[in-house]
Amino acid sequence: MASQQEQVFLETSEILITNARIRLQGGKTFATANVTSVSTQIVEYPQPPEPSKKGPIIMIIIGALIGLSSLGNFGSNAGGAFFGLLIGAGLVFGGIQWYKSLKAPERERPDYLLMIGSASGELEGMRSKDQALIARVAEAINQAMIARG
Repeated sequence: MASQQEQVFLETSEILITNARIRLQGGKTFATANVTSVSTQIVEYPQPPEPSKKGPIIMIIIGALIGLSSLGNFGSNAGGAFFGLLIGAGLVFGGIQWYKSLKAPERERPDYLLMIGSASGELEGMRSKDQALIARVAEAINQAMIARG
């Protein structure tokens, strides 16, 4: 009886898929003969909440009130009024800069899963942010399963 030569369908530094075995990232190895199905899934992450803008708005209002109230003291206490005006302007400027710096956090990219099915159930074979890699691996496993017969 002649032995069938191992045919390679995908080979990278961490992944090897042949008609006899499947080695995935993380060192998981499966016999191709024991794999009954392969599928892909997407794990989406929820959008993080937007940061509150109450703090900078309150800071701007307080700064404006301090600045405006110090204007009434220019006749009696010019030094104190000038100091109050500087403090108010600083709070307004700082509040504006703080407000500008608040951005909605970026949504985390989804994870793509490669699920391997066997007689004992389905398990996660591989996880990656790279959808194209997961698709290539799934296609290579399908081709290996077809070649195995």
